Amino acid sequence: MASARTLVLSIPILFACCSIAVAAAQEPAQPKLSAKALTRDQVAVYQAFLAGYQAGSKHPLNVANVTDPFQPDKDDFQGCMKTFPRNSRATEVHQFTDQFPPDIHHLVDPAKYKVASVGDFMQKNDDLDNAVTSAVAAGMMTLSEVLFDRPHHLAAISIDFQCGRLCGHGGTVLFELRNGHWKRSKRFCGRWQS
Repeated sequence: MASARTLVLSIPILFACCSIAVAAAQEPAQPKLSAKALTRDQVAVYQAFLAGYQAGSKHPLNVANVTDPFQPDKDDFQGCMKTFPRNSRATEVHQFTDQFPPDIHHLVDPAKYKVASVGDFMQKNDDLDNAVTSAVAAGMMTLSEVLFDRPHHLAAISIDFQCGRLCGHGGTVLFELRNGHWKRSKRFCGRWQS
């Protein structure tokens, strides 16, 4: 009788342990923060992208203060990243500090920053045009790590701009090294918009 009672009491404990293990296995592992500083070329690629992206904007851009890993898929390698080694991956991430002009870029913690949606502004009695403008201004740009081709003439980043539900865009953007400066290429792949 005692062993049956012990078994009955053990089942909830076993169930709880299994539930915790399953939940832990489903949570994505946090990428490792690189101990190395960003290289001059990596910073130059980010600056080239942001300068072009922000050209003519009236609002500062909220930029995630940490990069995302960049693991291109087969469509990237069959598209704009054909000349990149197939094993190109960046699994570690970097923290941004003072690489961008603070008057046109705000670094935000993506774990704490809440991206507002168009609906949030519509509830404040904004008309649709103003609500969309406000949602975009309150959006957040996340940049991936930079990958380079073997000769170091091309660079690629993945961008992800979120401005609420059904509001955002992104893709893989290429840069070419021309006369010692990184310039945005006309080639891109994996472009999406919502």
